[in-house]
Formats: sequence, structure tokens, C-alpha cells
Amino acid sequence: MQKFTFTNELRNQLKSPLGLLVKDFEVTRELLEKYFHEPIVTVCVGDRTAERLNEFGFTVNLEIVDMMERRFARPSPNLSSEREVVRANNEAGSITSEALQKLDQILNMILRDAKKTVRLVINGEEDLLALPVIAFFPDNTVVFYGQPGEGLVIVQSKDATQKAMEIIAKVGIRSLN
Repeated sequence: MQKFTFTNELRNQLKSPLGLLVKDFEVTRELLEKYFHEPIVTVCVGDRTAERLNEFGFTVNLEIVDMMERRFARPSPNLSSEREVVRANNEAGSITSEALQKLDQILNMILRDAKKTVRLVINGEEDLLALPVIAFFPDNTVVFYGQPGEGLVIVQSKDATQKAMEIIAKVGIRSLN
């Protein structure tokens, strides 16, 4: 398994959101609703983000979780169990070839069936996996992820694909497989 490790400089670049940052207290069902119109692919990265979208009644195509919050074990998020579960290893501060291959498999499942829902459970850390999703999933993908201590980031991939590709290219990632 190949591992693509992010330098501290690259990780610091990621402290700036890749999309719209909505403060925690401003996140409402009404605000999120407009991001769930068809045809789109929806992805959430992070346990609390997945849980929050689920609490608002939204179903995403892909949840990427690691059963951790801010690097501490957390109770299993209250999520819908009606989805296929896929597992992968992904070390903190990196993206592994295994995680990329699983994302490729999941994307193919979703492209075959737009109603497909999958949970990718990561052994390790899931945070950086938003980048290959933004870079390589279709332009009509919307990605939700948490910005620690600030709020929810909403990324319409067509607006951030180039930036995500530039970042992951610096560690040698050129595709999902």
C-alpha cells in the first residue's frame, strides 16, 4: 500500500476552507436543502458532519467516517444503517492508495445507481479524503466537511476541483487508481 504524506506546509494551506464556510449556529435544514437537488452526488466527510446531515433528514451518497472527533474516540455516530459499508486504512496526515482505490470503487457504484448510499469507514483518519473526492468526483458533486471550531464547509466540486488537484498533485496523487 502506497502512502502519500502531506507536509506541514500543505496541511496549513488546508486550514482555509475550500468552499463556503457556514458558522455552526447558522447551519439550518433550509440552508442545506438547496444542495440536495438532483442530479448531484453528495458526500460528507467526518463523523459529526455525517451525523448532523442525518439529523436534518438528509441522505448523502457517501459518508466518510472514522469514529473519531478531533482525534478522540467518540461514540458511534447516530447514522442511518441502511447503506453499504466499505472499509479502508488511511493514516493521519496522509492519503493511502487503499483509500483512493475504495473511493474509486464507491464512485463507480454511485455512477451506476444515483440512489446508492455508502459509508466508508476509515481505520485511521478521514479528513484529507475530501481532497480526492473534490478533485476526481463529477463536477455536480457537493462535499460537506467540518472546519474545527468554526462550522460546516460546503464545497461544490466544480468550483474547487482545480485547487484540490493542485494540492494532491504536490504529494503525487494524479488519480483515484
